[in-house]
Amino acid sequence: MGSRLPRSMPTSPRPPISLRRGFCPRTRASRSWATPRSARSRFRKRSPRDWLRLRNANGKPNADVVRLWANGLEVTRTPQRLWIVDFPPRMSKGEAAQYEAPFEHVRKHVKSLRADNKRRVYAERCWIHVEARPEMRVALNGLSRYLVTPTVAKHRVFVWLDQRVLPEHQPIVFARDDEDFFGVLHSRPHEAWALTLGTRLETRPRYTSTTCLETFPFPRPTPAQQSAIAEAGRDLDAARRNWLGDRSDKKRTLTALYNEQPTWLRDAHRRLDVAVCEAYGWDPAMTDEELLGELLKRNLSRATTLALLAS
Repeated sequence: MGSRLPRSMPTSPRPPISLRRGFCPRTRASRSWATPRSARSRFRKRSPRDWLRLRNANGKPNADVVRLWANGLEVTRTPQRLWIVDFPPRMSKGEAAQYEAPFEHVRKHVKSLRADNKRRVYAERCWIHVEARPEMRVALNGLSRYLVTPTVAKHRVFVWLDQRVLPEHQPIVFARDDEDFFGVLHSRPHEAWALTLGTRLETRPRYTSTTCLETFPFPRPTPAQQSAIAEAGRDLDAARRNWLGDRSDKKRTLTALYNEQPTWLRDAHRRLDVAVCEAYGWDPAMTDEELLGELLKRNLSRATTLALLAS
């Protein structure tokens, strides 16, 4: 295994853990509503979209605290169109209560679930997610989008999410919005490294940031090489988006696309691999084993240099 390196191309801290129950109105993922059908039909009359149109005593919109929510299926399959109540980590009860409909929903459905929690702060601050990840929110602040990959997936794909979308705890979040970073992660060198150093859930590869990302020796491209990687990454992303369309077709998903591997997709990845390998100074025709050997050499070389500088 390679040594962990400084995050010259960092990932953000982990996404928030909400324990979902009660925070997710009208979601198939939440078991809070999986009771009588009559209760579910009554709830549909009070959808989060309705909340967005309601006025509050503080004059602020409920869109401040009601957000679209993305899990791993949002990336690899059809859009889930899930919503979640998300009060900022430092928001007081009084401030949260000003957002009337979302707060009353949480008070009704979450407070009782938290009442007997052994961690006192969870019970006392029931309107806040149990692990709200303020450091992740700071890292994403100012970005128009960010990159995610499912923790466990048959195919290692990376996808852009709008910064207004809150990630579930499963996707790995990268606080970057540049195409060259996307391109390097989606290249064959990084895929081979991640498949080798990651773990597995049954037969599916699991991406772990400590072994797959923090050990990965990113290339140090020239400006021209960086631009070439960004262009190839941008083209790959655009082609996939064109193929997916509005994502209403359940047969057109990233999983289905990478299962099929059409020629245009292989060509797009090949162009990206050429650009990334040129930034390393390597022959794109190298085998995965050869790529891994060269990556390990770079990892160990950089780790040795850093150790000498620190001594």
